[in-house]
Amino acid sequence: MDPISSLLTGHISGKALDRVSDLFRVHVIERWSRYRAQQFLDQLCIEVQREVNGEESQSLMLLINKILDDAISSEVLFDAYRRVALSRSKTFGPRVIAILTARILAEERFTDSNEEVMMVMVESHYDDELEEFASFVHGYMQDAIESEKEDVSIAKNGDIRIDWHSEQLDSNWRHKTAISVSPLNLNEAIGAWASKVEALGILSTEVTERNWEYKEDSELHIDQDGSVRELKRSIVIHKEYLELASLITRVCTIGSPAT
Repeated sequence: MDPISSLLTGHISGKALDRVSDLFRVHVIERWSRYRAQQFLDQLCIEVQREVNGEESQSLMLLINKILDDAISSEVLFDAYRRVALSRSKTFGPRVIAILTARILAEERFTDSNEEVMMVMVESHYDDELEEFASFVHGYMQDAIESEKEDVSIAKNGDIRIDWHSEQLDSNWRHKTAISVSPLNLNEAIGAWASKVEALGILSTEVTERNWEYKEDSELHIDQDGSVRELKRSIVIHKEYLELASLITRVCTIGSPAT
């Protein structure tokens, strides 16, 4: 290709790439950034009114200006907006971030460690994953409160404990295959969202072991003495994050995610 043709081709390709870049910026980045920002700001206005005044305020803009002039509050707002802009969740995440931010602003402080984890959770999960998490927590929380299931309970520290699976190994049984004693795989047991939540410390898994012995008893058809080893795999929902499920459910009732 001669130098002039090469130059023209490069120029056309460059303009085409610029056009693609502009289209991507306008229709993808800016579009969804605006949507997430609007979800955040709409909810923030509602929550500032609720958290600060306890009722609808007639001077909301004066209040927001006061917040923006405060160094701590402006830093909290900037961090919240950064999360919203990068949020995988289009609707529910920005709304939960807004609720938490309003609370923090009302109390004139920085985000605490539990709120930090909650914000990371709603920022890093998609809307459907947040709904699945909230549904899972509320379902087992209800079971624990109503004591309907023996395998679901509330621990002394307020955690929800779910006994997911257990197995017994009897010394008089002959096992031809190996039995796993590893912790529960939440990805396989519940779904991909659960393993991500586990990594944040909102959920955790436990394996507990119990041992007992028994004696020969002909009446019970026990031919010889033996022992039993029981392994129980459990899921723990930590109490610090039960509120997160409630917040997600709360914002879900406002409306469904945009398509």
